Amino acid sequence: VNAASEVDAEDCGALQVYILGGQSNMEGRGSVEHLNMLLERDSTHETYAHLWDADENDWRRLDDVYIKYGDRQGELTVGYGYSPDLFGPELGFGWRIKERDS
Repeated sequence: VNAASEVDAEDCGALQVYILGGQSNMEGRGSVEHLNMLLERDSTHETYAHLWDADENDWRRLDDVYIKYGDRQGELTVGYGYSPDLFGPELGFGWRIKERDS
């Protein structure tokens, strides 16, 4: 099932589609482990805090931003990089587009 197909098109109005293309620079090699370290560090915590849901003790998911990469798809969160323990430019891009349109 395609994540986007679960959304009722009449309820959401215009749908924005962004295609991020490239080669190895777009595969997502950012380490989720490193992101954890940045959250724990006082000097960088504030920059990355929006990605973490302290109530759920898990990475936040954007329920109105969908991603498909290879055989994985769903709400935008960390883990859509080259492997599930990695992330790439899609994470920052998705958050910025959401902030811009909110």
